[in-house]
Amino acid sequence: MKLDENVRLRSNWGTGEGDIKLKHEWDEIYPLWRADVLKDWIYELTSLYSEAMQDMGRPYETTLEFVRVEYDNFD
Repeated sequence: MKLDENVRLRSNWGTGEGDIKLKHEWDEIYPLWRADVLKDWIYELTSLYSEAMQDMGRPYETTLEFVRVEYDNFD
């Protein structure tokens, strides 16, 4: 596994806010690969979020549902 410099998670220590910075090369990567990687990241980040919420005594605000797409773009 290698470091991907096309995607960066950023945090503001002063406000407690965060965002994701994507370089334009990210959009040039095959969409199926991007979707697979994003799903893995979402799972990992959701796990970290769940742990933080549990540390605050709020264990029930940690669920995430994936949306099932009923169509595809391969017509």
